[in-house]
Amino acid sequence: MSFVPTIYDDTLTQNAAPYVVDEVIKRLEPVLPDLKSAGYTIELALDLRVQKMAENALRFGYDEIIKRDKDANLSTLNGAMVVVDNQSGEVLALVGGVDYNKSNFNRATQSLRQPGSSFKPFLYQIAIDMGYSPMSEVADISRVFEEPKQGGKKDEKEIWKPRNFGGGMKGIVTLKDALTHSRNLATINLAIDIGLNNVYNKLMGFGFSPSIPNDLSIVLGSFGISPLEFAKFFTMFGDYGTIHEPILIKSVKDKEGNEILHFEGNATKVAEPEQVFLTLSMMQNVVARGTGANARVGGIEIAGKTGTSNESIDAWFVGITPEIEGIVWFGNDNNKPMKATEGGARTSAPCLANKRARRNPMKLSNVVIYTRDIKRAQDFFVEYFGAQAGEIINDTQMNDGGKAGFVSLPEGGEILFMMRGGLTDGSAYPLHTGISSLTLATGSQEKLREITMRIYKDGYTVRNMPRSTYYGRRESVVLDFDGNLITLTV
Repeated sequence: MSFVPTIYDDTLTQNAAPYVVDEVIKRLEPVLPDLKSAGYTIELALDLRVQKMAENALRFGYDEIIKRDKDANLSTLNGAMVVVDNQSGEVLALVGGVDYNKSNFNRATQSLRQPGSSFKPFLYQIAIDMGYSPMSEVADISRVFEEPKQGGKKDEKEIWKPRNFGGGMKGIVTLKDALTHSRNLATINLAIDIGLNNVYNKLMGFGFSPSIPNDLSIVLGSFGISPLEFAKFFTMFGDYGTIHEPILIKSVKDKEGNEILHFEGNATKVAEPEQVFLTLSMMQNVVARGTGANARVGGIEIAGKTGTSNESIDAWFVGITPEIEGIVWFGNDNNKPMKATEGGARTSAPCLANKRARRNPMKLSNVVIYTRDIKRAQDFFVEYFGAQAGEIINDTQMNDGGKAGFVSLPEGGEILFMMRGGLTDGSAYPLHTGISSLTLATGSQEKLREITMRIYKDGYTVRNMPRSTYYGRRESVVLDFDGNLITLTV
């Protein structure tokens, strides 16, 4: 008798996030040799809505490079993006390349690239921890360094004369200005003031690999690191001094539903929140007034840092909001330079701000809201979110004279509205799926205010709920829609 294999449901993420699936298999197969045949249920931290946005953002940046450089090598030009929850380390999105079908090499986890100036915030954090402040002054002047020549004769020296991007010197600048405009000379002089041994030892305390160079080249990020590993260290800024190990896989259950593996990321406190806040405020200025200006998004305060390695071989941007951080990298797989005009500021930073990637990420399905007036519910989503309303019908699943209707959202998915017959006592109806609230992004503060005013005018019950963060104020409005809470947020 021939063996008939058991067929299990395919992964929900195979086509949506193939780089993630490959990484999960790579991590689990050594401990679960029967991974592909035993019917395991694997829970990931991944958010497929964020994953899609990251893929769109990366593709946007890639397309823009090609528009600017008609000679770009399409067989080697590529990129990667990682999005991580600041407070938990959960990996919400991981994109290892612009097109999996053309290359399944995962640049987010396997490619070690030089971070360039995107590494500078860690040096500035060390300075802050040692008693410097954002208004402390440092010399932005040139120095000439003699170093042993690699492969040369004994005592043979070579000259290293670093310079600022674009040339020029400012004389004396504050730390805030030096980081805002990514001044190489000021940063090198700061490292000399601090002491290279202090810098190296502090970096070891953060958890960086001992293989990183213990010399001045570290100041300009002259070592290799993967985007996912880099994202781990940047959680220290998003969570005010605590570094979180990235969590991609949350748990594994066998086919009977028994949890056999559970994963929790390690959290390590490496700095005081008050000190990290000072560095974060400087990084916020990078986006507001400095090299990260192309990452600005109206109504959202973002901290960040650009990075470009020598000869535009690597282009990075790290963006941090109160909840998440996103890391974008572009370069050639063969380590050949991109066009000289490409870099973190021009190439990578715009990916976090492009509208194509930031469209309403809601991809709803089977979300049911009970309401007293289906037409009113449909009209609300048609008016304020551009939804398409379906026909209101008698609900054959109810025997109390109920009705049902739905709307299709522009970005995909549906919201189903149901009205129970015979209920006139004004009680709040629960959401059928057990979801306590529904959150929809409005896209901008202006749109939020416009919707809020219309809601007031149209007689809906509205609860203002502004939320404060260290970065400023982020607005949202809670609509009490027939007893169900719908949060509209920027």
